[in-house]
Amino acid sequence: MVLVKAVRRVSLLGIVLVISGCAHAGLGGIVMEEEFPVVHPKDVVVTISNYGKEIIDGLALGRRFDNPNVSPSPCGSEYSARQVPGRNIDHDTWWVGYSPYSEGIITYVEVPSEEVINKALTRLKAALEGAGWRTVEFGAGSATSQAVLRIAAPEKGYGAVLQGITSVPGSPRIGVNISSPCLRHPEAR
Repeated sequence: MVLVKAVRRVSLLGIVLVISGCAHAGLGGIVMEEEFPVVHPKDVVVTISNYGKEIIDGLALGRRFDNPNVSPSPCGSEYSARQVPGRNIDHDTWWVGYSPYSEGIITYVEVPSEEVINKALTRLKAALEGAGWRTVEFGAGSATSQAVLRIAAPEKGYGAVLQGITSVPGSPRIGVNISSPCLRHPEAR
């Protein structure tokens, strides 16, 4: 009976870990290994860049992203990180020297006024939902809060967070963070 309850707890915990995206759990000596898809970082950057184009088009501001930055990040448990051979001698923005990893684009777009932020995010929400994205959170800005749009892309695990930024006087903008899920590098050792 105790063993059955323990197995159920481990199974339930395993389900919660898989659903939540948590990568690694130590359960009294039991280690659950990550099950991340294997995707080359170059392909991931193409995907998130395409999502970025959908976002900038959906905002319909007639502007481009300012200072877009491709940013890889470690993902999962530090105990399971694996090294990727080689060095980034060409300074490729997609290059990742570890696995598992995620890629993201962090950027912003300037807007002419604070009033434009809510209208642009509402327009974007409608455009992306029409293209198969799913809204996770949407809140219009007010005097005490900033507008925010959290939206899941059609491809599992990809998504974006957009937030109105009005704290910089005379320079209202929409912050944009587009990210991939946790992935494994095909060349990891």
